[in-house]
Amino acid sequence: MMNQKFFIIAFLNLWFVLVLSNQSIVVAGDSKSTEIVASQPSSIITKEDTKSVDNAITVSKKQTDNIIAHQEGQASEAIATQLGPHRMVVELLSTKVTGQILTVTLRFHIPDAGALKPFGQPINQVNYIEDDTGKQVGVLQNEQGEYLASPKVRVGMERLQLVVGSEPSLAWIKFPVPSPETQTISINIPGVFPFDGVSIKR
Repeated sequence: MMNQKFFIIAFLNLWFVLVLSNQSIVVAGDSKSTEIVASQPSSIITKEDTKSVDNAITVSKKQTDNIIAHQEGQASEAIATQLGPHRMVVELLSTKVTGQILTVTLRFHIPDAGALKPFGQPINQVNYIEDDTGKQVGVLQNEQGEYLASPKVRVGMERLQLVVGSEPSLAWIKFPVPSPETQTISINIPGVFPFDGVSIKR
């Protein structure tokens, strides 16, 4: 009788263990399923999508870098270079004719400058000379008599005014276009050695 009772108790214990094991397996399975579903809620952004976006960003950055490098390369090519006050380097970047206007672009900087230095000259003393005719031509003025140049200030008279250091400072000046037969000009800015024999691009 005792053996039969022991056998029944052992059987019930085994059955109980098996039931619990099955429940654990089901729960673990449910958890796994839930985890799988949660890890893939939808196909909004996949690994391939992310890779495509990364590639697009890389291409866009390369294109932007190429454009910037091209622009910087153009800007760094000076037509001519002269010296100004305070060891200042003045570079002639362009002489561009548009219609009846000649635009001159300049870049000023002081290599290894320890401090900023002012540069200011009366605009009415800035001019160019036609090399073939010797004709002197001043800076263009608008209807109000203001000179077409920048940067400038008015202190009694209009002055081309910059604060120059190791970082480049740009300036532009507009003149009447040279005579059609004129091929080169000499540009004169007070305080700066002249830019002689500058070709005109029409």
